[in-house]
Amino acid sequence: MNKTKLIRAFFTLTAIIVLAVLLNRLFMRNSMSLSEYVQQNAPSGVPSPLPGETDANEDEEIPSSPEISPSVVAPPPESGDNVPQLTGAALNGDSQLEQRYTLCENFYFEPLSDNLCRYITGVSYPASRQENQGGDPKQKTGPDQGAGANQKTGASQETGPNQGADTNQEAGSDQEAGSSQKTSPDQEAGSSQETGSDQETGSSQKTGSDQVTGANQETDPDQKTGAAPGQPVVTFEDLRYVHILHYDFDGNVAEGELICNAAIARDLVEIFYELYRSEYQLERVRLIDEYDGDAIASMEDNNTSCFNYRVVEGTSSLSKHAYGLAIDINPFYNPYVTYNGDGSEKVSPAAAAFYADRSASFAYKIDEEDLCYKLFLDHGFIWGGNWNSSKDYQHFQKSLD
Repeated sequence: MNKTKLIRAFFTLTAIIVLAVLLNRLFMRNSMSLSEYVQQNAPSGVPSPLPGETDANEDEEIPSSPEISPSVVAPPPESGDNVPQLTGAALNGDSQLEQRYTLCENFYFEPLSDNLCRYITGVSYPASRQENQGGDPKQKTGPDQGAGANQKTGASQETGPNQGADTNQEAGSDQEAGSSQKTSPDQEAGSSQETGSDQETGSSQKTGSDQVTGANQETDPDQKTGAAPGQPVVTFEDLRYVHILHYDFDGNVAEGELICNAAIARDLVEIFYELYRSEYQLERVRLIDEYDGDAIASMEDNNTSCFNYRVVEGTSSLSKHAYGLAIDINPFYNPYVTYNGDGSEKVSPAAAAFYADRSASFAYKIDEEDLCYKLFLDHGFIWGGNWNSSKDYQHFQKSLD
């Protein structure tokens, strides 16, 4: 009897289990396992599909995050990389492309365009005497007027840098400096300066008390320059526009531009390229015309510049800058120093007096160990820092043979 009850209880329990399994499968058909839930709801950053959307990309592999590469120093900007265009570059444009000499990208020289000639006339380049009579001496004239870019004023007009007035001229005691120009500390020393054979030579001349010096001075026809009366001793055809890159005082690459004599254009391009390769710093390199031809203002702004038609301070002799054969480098940190009879000294610009002491140690100082000094001397220039009666530490000049 007991055996029969046990068997009946066993089958009853088995039937209940089977029934429970069947009911579980019936009601739990749309459910998921715990592992499936974790896989679907893992915080992977990929949003789950909205209800009703088909998971078309369910089997696609989620891309991994890109690896972060180590930082790389950016190369210097090339042409067109948000570098602001300079005045001379904008005025010349591509008009002189066929006559352009390019050492490498952004380092080139070329003739002055008509637009650039008009821009500098009456500022760094003088207007002719006829144009200045009865008119504004600062009036800008076209390159076809006076000593124009394409105009020859006679076979004798194109003269070398050594045809200027005598450096031993006696300037009248009442000679007045023109109000429109301040003379530069980098100008070659006055009448008593011993600068050697590289200075302009010529007959001695006493200048009248009414002579005015300045960027727009007209060459006296009695001076033995070879130029026609009332015409400058250099023509636009003697000059070249130079474009460079350089490192500024913040260590950034910047554009620079100069106007110089054609005879030293290649020298300058090659020198500035080597300075650029060595990351030599120049605060700015702009045309002197951006300072209205005012050499003092340019130097106070520590602007590196070249051509400026002006005379040597305290004399009537044309500076080498008037021929485009001299250049001033970082002038504020390398001032012009003259010595008075009482032993005192005059520093130009005056605000740079601290940098007249060359025994002091400071940045941007040009001396015989400086790369800039070595490069210019390798190209046949002389340094004003080696003069005797004055010191022009910013100044390099070259004479034509």
